[in-house]
Amino acid sequence: MALKGHIPWNKGIARKEQTKRKISESHKGKSLSEKHKQKISNTSKGHKKSSTINYHKPKSVVHKRKMSEAHRGEKAYNWKGGIKKLAQRIRDSSKYRIWRLKVFERDKFTCVNCHNIGGILNAHHIKKFYIILKEKKVKTLEEADNCKELWDVNNGVTLCIKCHGIER
Repeated sequence: MALKGHIPWNKGIARKEQTKRKISESHKGKSLSEKHKQKISNTSKGHKKSSTINYHKPKSVVHKRKMSEAHRGEKAYNWKGGIKKLAQRIRDSSKYRIWRLKVFERDKFTCVNCHNIGGILNAHHIKKFYIILKEKKVKTLEEADNCKELWDVNNGVTLCIKCHGIER
């Protein structure tokens, strides 16, 4: 039951069901005539269902490569000019992955707050990541590689996803 002035979340679904019921009730106990069946058959002949046109058709390796190339770079729907934020480039680097692993190994893959072992873990910078970048005036990936404070294992702790959300 919907409250006054409140549109139920399933409004469209309810309408469809009502329409189906009306149609089925109006034809209840009646079968289609042969003439009507023939009309429906003739109308649908020569028409393919849209879901079957090329959708399930196997594609060659060449075709897949062309499709892939057609949606790369500037042609991609979310292209932003080839710019990725510095923080993201640092986090994608192999040096960051190594730092993260060293923090996890030192803490024995255990959250330092709740002492849960394993699960989804985050390596958290005690001194905030963005503050280090700001203080050291890091503008490039090369400068980040040379910033010792950023890669100091003692500046990192292992947190589970729940504790990391609280810590932020």
